[in-house]
Parts: sequence; C-alpha cells; structure tokens
Amino acid sequence: MRIIQAYRFALDPTPAQERMLCSHAGAARFAWNWGLAKCQERYEAEGKWYSGTGLHKLWNAQKKADPALAWWAQNSKCAYQEAFRDLDRALRDFTASRTGQRKGRRLGFPRFKKRGKCRDSFRFGSGVMRCCGAAVTLPPGPPAGNHWLRDRSSPMPTDPATVRVAA
Repeated sequence: MRIIQAYRFALDPTPAQERMLCSHAGAARFAWNWGLAKCQERYEAEGKWYSGTGLHKLWNAQKKADPALAWWAQNSKCAYQEAFRDLDRALRDFTASRTGQRKGRRLGFPRFKKRGKCRDSFRFGSGVMRCCGAAVTLPPGPPAGNHWLRDRSSPMPTDPATVRVAA
C-alpha cells in the first residue's frame, strides 16, 4: 500500500529570498504560458500536443537561440521543468475528461496564467529541496546561491519528494 503524506508550513524568507521566490513563480508562469502557446500551435498544425519532455527540449533550443530569453538563468531549471510537467498533466487530464476516461466533473482546456489573477506558485521535483532541522534549503540560483528559509513549524521527518511553493 502506498501512503502519501503532505506537510504545510509557513516560510519566513528575507526580502531578498522573497524576491527570488517571486522570480521563480514568474518563471514558472512564463514557462506555462509559453508551453501552452506552443501546444496550441502544434495542435492546430498537427492535431497533437507536446509532452512535458518535448516542451522541455523545445525550451532548451529556444532559450539558446533567442537573446530576449537571456534572463532564464536567473532561476532554477526546476521551475521551468515542473511547469512543463504540470501543463502536460493538465492537457492529459483535459483529454481524459473529454473522452470520459477521467472520473469527476469535466475539465476545461488549460488557460493562460496572468500575474495577479492566478496563485503565484512553482514546484520543485524530487531531491532538490533539503530539510535540516528547522531550516529549508531550496535549489541554488546562479546569482543568489542557496536560499535558506526559516521554518516556523516543527522539523519534517524526511526530505520531501516534491515541493510546491505558493504565495
């Protein structure tokens, strides 16, 4: 039997860390919107979506070719990767909902995210976040290094597999 345990706790970042968290959330929102636009273009042309992996490969090629995307390196690559995985999951759930394979209410097509209209959040995948006592370490970004955030709750018993940071 598989048991999933979730923890929710408040972080107390410094102002510099808070700016970096907001930057990661903006990068994830940009990746979602960019990926959704690419998926719509491909669906109109070929009748199929990009997968999360396909979007990530397309993003890697695009960010190297377009000088306007030079800012991507300011954030952890995990913010982009997980946004593409979330979009892939949303598209799969939408398709399964339309064909009746998914239980529950019918889902609409994924929408573009707009700052201030959606919850600013991003996700880190397995193994990139560490918990040590009452401190939480997020992946390093090139300009700021490690982000040490002070946790107000009791320590977690183990390092989490996936972490969503939300405003």
